[in-house]
Amino acid sequence: MESYATVGTIEASRDGAPIHLAVFDPTEELLWSASQAGMVYSHLLPTAEPYSAFRADEQMPVVALFPHPFGVITLNHDRVRFFSKGGMKLQEATDSRLAAVCGGALYPPSSNKGAPHLACAMAPRDGPPVLGLLDMHTAKLASVVPMEAPASVVRFAPAVNLLLPLGLRRRR
Repeated sequence: MESYATVGTIEASRDGAPIHLAVFDPTEELLWSASQAGMVYSHLLPTAEPYSAFRADEQMPVVALFPHPFGVITLNHDRVRFFSKGGMKLQEATDSRLAAVCGGALYPPSSNKGAPHLACAMAPRDGPPVLGLLDMHTAKLASVVPMEAPASVVRFAPAVNLLLPLGLRRRR
């Protein structure tokens, strides 16, 4: 049996709220995490030394985190924010149709000339669930597709170029 050694420990969130997301950034060897109080943390690996901590949303938890070469993208309940690795807000994308976001996935362009998109699963109280496709170059929803049931998890499967919205269908 292999032996393991602890090289570092990541503490619980400093804001007292539970951590509900964690994503590894292999380009910088950073572990990004988000608390349910809207805070985002990054830790250098393998030592788990804190690198940055910042508030990504003032009211709601972050829905999804996507590392990118210049920092991290946060998908919030009604907007997308771009932050540097140190936590400086670089840009924000909003759209009047972007609301009640409950999951998302970043997927690459279909061609070299296209833009990456962010698939945003939304479950508004006053309407049916939808999947919005946010164009990352224009920062606007390129299209909105109706869904039969809300999705709480959205994944992109690059091997088959497939976007997977996942959730539970309500019984009638």
